[in-house]
Amino acid sequence: MGTGISTAIKVRTIKCTALKKIYETTIHLIKSLPITL
Repeated sequence: MGTGISTAIKVRTIKCTALKKIYETTIHLIKSLPITL
């Protein structure tokens, strides 16, 4: 039972990290777009 909980937390952490990376990349792209255009 304990292993299932830790696995769920791990998966959630990985998902959160991935979402944060995508979010930061998107903001970075939006900020650099006006310069490119």
